[in-house]
Amino acid sequence: MNEKLSIRFCLDDWADQHPQKIAVCTDGRSITYGELHQKSSHFAAGLQKLGLKPQNRVMLFMPVSIEFYIVFFAAAKLDLNIILIDPLFKTDELRQAFLKTEPDCVFVSNHANEQLVRAINKAVPLIYASLENETFSSVLHTAESISTFPKDLRKSCTIIATSGSTGKLKFVARSFINQLIPANLILKALRITKDDIFLIPISLSHQTGVACMLCGCIAGCTMFIPSRFKAETAISMIENYHVTVQCGVPTMYIKEMNAYEAATRKPNLSSLRTGLVAGSVCPKELFTWFESHADCRLLNCYGTSEIAILTIVDYNDPVEARHNTCGRVFREAEVDIWDNTGHPQPANTAGEIVCKTPCIMQGYLGDPELTKETLNIEGHFFTGDVGSLDENGYLTIRGRKKDMIIRSGYNIFPAEIESQLLKCSGVMEACVLGGKDPVLGEHISAFIKLNADSSSTQESIRQQLEQHIAKYKLPDHIII
Repeated sequence: MNEKLSIRFCLDDWADQHPQKIAVCTDGRSITYGELHQKSSHFAAGLQKLGLKPQNRVMLFMPVSIEFYIVFFAAAKLDLNIILIDPLFKTDELRQAFLKTEPDCVFVSNHANEQLVRAINKAVPLIYASLENETFSSVLHTAESISTFPKDLRKSCTIIATSGSTGKLKFVARSFINQLIPANLILKALRITKDDIFLIPISLSHQTGVACMLCGCIAGCTMFIPSRFKAETAISMIENYHVTVQCGVPTMYIKEMNAYEAATRKPNLSSLRTGLVAGSVCPKELFTWFESHADCRLLNCYGTSEIAILTIVDYNDPVEARHNTCGRVFREAEVDIWDNTGHPQPANTAGEIVCKTPCIMQGYLGDPELTKETLNIEGHFFTGDVGSLDENGYLTIRGRKKDMIIRSGYNIFPAEIESQLLKCSGVMEACVLGGKDPVLGEHISAFIKLNADSSSTQESIRQQLEQHIAKYKLPDHIII
């Protein structure tokens, strides 16, 4: 299994079988599987000539582009550690990245990011990754070629920045197998094949974006990956390129729905078969809207940068599971729900989500103490998220431990109230926060956004909530 994953990850199979097939299209530019394999193989040899060695760290501080893919796969073939940095990072964030990851080389593709890097570190080797750039082209067009892929899939592969409740960036180190398993889980759950057209508008500096990109490569399908998400463009691409699969966070799907409803001429979305939903709770209205307008099944998943994907809804799961849960844990992983004393909770009882999974990170780079806090010696990872498992093993997310509101002695999780708000008539988006209160300890404020044609009021929403949640969970303030 590992050997098969390794071969496909390095593009050999599809470069041999379908060299002329478009692998990636981004912002009007495209590259075939044959070209991507050839260029990344030559670039890997060029990087080796520059002195980069296996497990050296290279930082990709660049937006999505054809050059991004060439650099990414070249680095993977050379067995380098790929530091994926959000191209929108500014000075303070980039300084944290340099401090924790200590890159041996940095790739940029615009002058603004080049200047940011040089303001922080004038000495680090820097390559301006553009096909028009003389230095990049000279490295790319080396006579040698490295097309193999590391056989030891436990070696470090990617380093991904993630924010946390502390307000400081954490840098998650992941191995090759840590990345390949999630990609295959998505492929299996969504039934993705070489015949699919995959729209991936999620940033490739995020774990979900990386997993989806690798999923597309394993499947051998054509991927459309825009450098930035715009709903009007997305629904136009679905129609014009007959997109069959997409991924996104709930906000992206909401914006697509709104863009469609606002369009004078309604685009044809009938090619869309399924979509992965990641990042947060998805309103039930989205599931039903995409099913009625495109016969498209949206599938929830749950994971973090540290564990990639832990649960995912399968394409053939029952409607109730698809609309209300994040799916079941995959076979090789374990999920438990623990109370504050470390005891497992029964079915349908909320507690912290604790897991053991082959997708687990190697650790937080430069933060051994933080790694110990979240990953114990038995291999359990403490997610900090609160959830419950039903009798059939489906996971439902309730909120985060640190987001818990304590009101009049009751423990209240914002996500639970948010999920009920999203079921109220006319509610498009909802956010629940706690605030200090001299009498209650904390009060509950709900901020909501209504659909454009909604006539709902604070009072009508409150009346709907009263039918579904306990009185102590009702928001003290509803702000539209």
